Amino acid sequence: MNSIKINENNTREFHVWDLPPLARVSFNENTRNEIFNSILESTKTIVELAKLIQKGTNQKIGCETIRDYKIGKYFIPVWFLNKIMGILFDKAYYAKIEKEIIAFRGPRGDVVHNPKFSWREDERIIRIVFRLIGDGHGGGEVSKGRVPMYSNSCNELVKQFISDLNFFGDVKIRKYVMKNKKRCKCIEFPKVLGHITKHFYNLDFRGKYARLSNEIYSLPKNLAIEGIKVFGDDEGSMKGTQIHFYSANKELLQDLKKLFNIKLPDFKTITDVRINVIKKDKNSNPITTYYIAIRANDLSKYHRSIGFYHPLKQRKLIHQLNCRNKVKNNRWNYNTKEMILKSVLKNPKTSYQISEDVLVNHRTVNKHINGYSDRGKIFKGLKDLELVKPSHSSEGILWEITEKGKTYKFSLNSLK
Repeated sequence: MNSIKINENNTREFHVWDLPPLARVSFNENTRNEIFNSILESTKTIVELAKLIQKGTNQKIGCETIRDYKIGKYFIPVWFLNKIMGILFDKAYYAKIEKEIIAFRGPRGDVVHNPKFSWREDERIIRIVFRLIGDGHGGGEVSKGRVPMYSNSCNELVKQFISDLNFFGDVKIRKYVMKNKKRCKCIEFPKVLGHITKHFYNLDFRGKYARLSNEIYSLPKNLAIEGIKVFGDDEGSMKGTQIHFYSANKELLQDLKKLFNIKLPDFKTITDVRINVIKKDKNSNPITTYYIAIRANDLSKYHRSIGFYHPLKQRKLIHQLNCRNKVKNNRWNYNTKEMILKSVLKNPKTSYQISEDVLVNHRTVNKHINGYSDRGKIFKGLKDLELVKPSHSSEGILWEITEKGKTYKFSLNSLK
């Protein structure tokens, strides 16, 4: 069969003949009978058909197996369809009958129903691909190994992933919560979908082997941006005035920077890959994680062009931009503490909620609550001054004002 079709908008269109050869499809009964009746008009017998299939290929197939395909006992392998369509039919007929496919599967695993071929490349499949590169796994080998899965603690991202699987048809999923990570929800889905996405985009989803392929670099700009966005959802984080992308795979981060350079060359502050931390696994072997950063000058551009689906990360990005856009007035440091006290006087808040309320960087709010040192001088925080006290809630640590804090008056000497 010919290579995957490229549409006018530079997206690709995937047909049944583009599937991995070991994928298998099922037709409705009328179409299946029509196909095999037309085949047998040419070959006369199933024995001759078997000989025709084996001629010029390494595939061996028995007559009994072909009979089972004919009566619908087994799904028909794509390699078999491609062979007989290439010999006995034209592409137009193949394009016609692919619309009559009612289900597909791999050699193992669950069936996907109502696939509605052909599939036009859009944001859904790109999100699936990048989420499998990030917090997912593409599954093991065709006939053994683990099933593909995606996991995340963010409900919005999990719901989006489940919805995106509809790109392929009606997909059966298994949803559960990881025992060792109570907030982390896992979605398992049919093994064939992991092999299809690997095949379409020439990818390896295993963490240390994952690299971005030419198929990814060739994406239209809007789809490449979608990939960057969901990678940031899974592997990105707001760090003060920067956005960091993390991975234990150094080459993958280099590929991500290359994708930025190709599709978004106006981003000028992306750093080279840097070491984030070196840890040890259970066998005391060192594990190094890396990151690349987008610096403060490109934050507004990132918000306009890319952003996050992850609601908390998007909220933190907007907050950081609000802090940067605020008029600076060179306040004394105790003025920031006074603003924090006024904020928690209204009602108890987490440190991040306080930072949103007073439009001060989250790290700065924590410094003023817990104390800090500057050029050798130690400045007491609101906690040490007994002006606020912590309490625990489902949201985390809440800071509430004390009776002393309600009437306290600051001076420079009171902070030393």
